[in-house]
Amino acid sequence: MLKFESNMALATPDSLTVIEGRNCNSCIIKRGENTFIGGPSSVTGKLLHSIVFRSLAVSDGIVLWIDGGNSFDPYRISELAERCGYDGRKMLSRIRIARAFTAHQMEAIARSASKETSGNSISILVVSSVAELFTGDVGWKEGMDLLKSTVGNLGKLAENCSAWSVMTSGISVSSSTEMERIVDENFARVVNVELENEDLYLESDGQVLAVSRWSEKRHQRSILEFIGRGD
Repeated sequence: MLKFESNMALATPDSLTVIEGRNCNSCIIKRGENTFIGGPSSVTGKLLHSIVFRSLAVSDGIVLWIDGGNSFDPYRISELAERCGYDGRKMLSRIRIARAFTAHQMEAIARSASKETSGNSISILVVSSVAELFTGDVGWKEGMDLLKSTVGNLGKLAENCSAWSVMTSGISVSSSTEMERIVDENFARVVNVELENEDLYLESDGQVLAVSRWSEKRHQRSILEFIGRGD
């Protein structure tokens, strides 16, 4: 069984830990860098909500969430806020949502955001289902060109704002050499998530970064310990 330290340094002005667990200090995201998290949508979605919640708890800026999979769940943020003694309404008021339903919409949002919000106080940029839209409704070459433009513009935005930046995908980029190349060229860290029974493994470059027990009860308790609130 894994032990969770209530006094773990899971956040600093420059870094934010993705998840609590064994070797958690090696699984962090840094301001101004793009981090890509790939894995089952049912897991990466919940992981993304908890990362956003942590950023809201430790910083004063806003969240810019570009939602490509209609995955943002305000109730998830409210639930975590209530359990940890925060005002859920205030937290939600700091989240800006832009939903994209096509590859062209995602690319246009990223291009516009990189020009218009670089001076705003963005603490974290999150993009859910960043790869899925580019493999369905458009031709392959066009989709890859749009994906490259999208992640390039989002990377510039994160760098200009010195923001944490996390993008997720529910499909494996390793199935395509071109998609894998685009991800490798535009992300400082690529993290793959695997769920085996109730053990969640996060690995990068063939190395396991963190292992954590993944269940609702355990996940919620570890959030409480991270924030340092609750009974």
